[in-house]
Amino acid sequence: MDFKNFFKKKNNRRKSGSIAIPFMVTFLISLLGIGGFTVYMLDYVRNNNLDTGGNIQDAESYTPTAADNMTMLLIVDPRSAAQEPYTFILMRFLPADRKIFIMPLPERTLTNVSNQRDTLDSFYLNMGVVKTEQAVENATGIKIDRYLHCNSDTFAKITEVFGGVNFLVPKEFESTIGRGEYLFTSSDINDLMFFAYYGGGEKERVIKAGTILTGLINQSSKSKVSENFEDKYITLKDLIDTDIDSAYFYGQVLAVKYLLEHSSAPAEFVNPNGTYAMEDQFIFNPEFTKTLADKFKLNEK
Repeated sequence: MDFKNFFKKKNNRRKSGSIAIPFMVTFLISLLGIGGFTVYMLDYVRNNNLDTGGNIQDAESYTPTAADNMTMLLIVDPRSAAQEPYTFILMRFLPADRKIFIMPLPERTLTNVSNQRDTLDSFYLNMGVVKTEQAVENATGIKIDRYLHCNSDTFAKITEVFGGVNFLVPKEFESTIGRGEYLFTSSDINDLMFFAYYGGGEKERVIKAGTILTGLINQSSKSKVSENFEDKYITLKDLIDTDIDSAYFYGQVLAVKYLLEHSSAPAEFVNPNGTYAMEDQFIFNPEFTKTLADKFKLNEK
């Protein structure tokens, strides 16, 4: 791997504390976590001249219930280079508990769809997003409510608006960046999440992807949605593939605001437990997947 020009313009930037941009955490949770429906709803309100009457902004009197819980599959397709791995992350939202669980999935997770056994990346590459959802459900036992699918360029735009994350420099990058914590932003984050040559292989990459996303949420400022909220998202709506529509957003926005206004560090990383077999295929531990039903409160309605 040629690191000669890697992070060339950022070598003098070290740990600088949490980013305090008012809309950052709202952007990630509303766009990544609730899957892009924010921009669809804002368009809906604008195009139909709806009067929100302050309801979207008023989360003080709202108390979320188990009905607000949801599971989303985030798929980031690097596209730019064949050797870059696909990234699959399950995000489980429990607004009443002020919690977001982040569980990344190894791209070569062994699973099945319609009696066909294959790896997660193969299902995605050959059968698309819908079959990938089914493959993840069959591997984990978790029903997916919605998905958000984007390429790495769009993901970089999201993290650029979001700000960044202080993260321990991996040893593979120490010769270029240095040791210790470093403020990773935008394309830097992509370089970490989609790096295919960690000494610990895909197992190490998956852990880093999950902890980086967790840090992005937890290290940011939690503030109310600004008046020009919609203008900060509208430019990204056509870059995101999702099955979340404006109606779904309208039913979830108060729960999202509650989560934002009542949590200081809502995200929790969940390390997938299993074994790596031949050809780096990952097989979930059945006992581990059984524990997810209680942890994620899958049976609460």
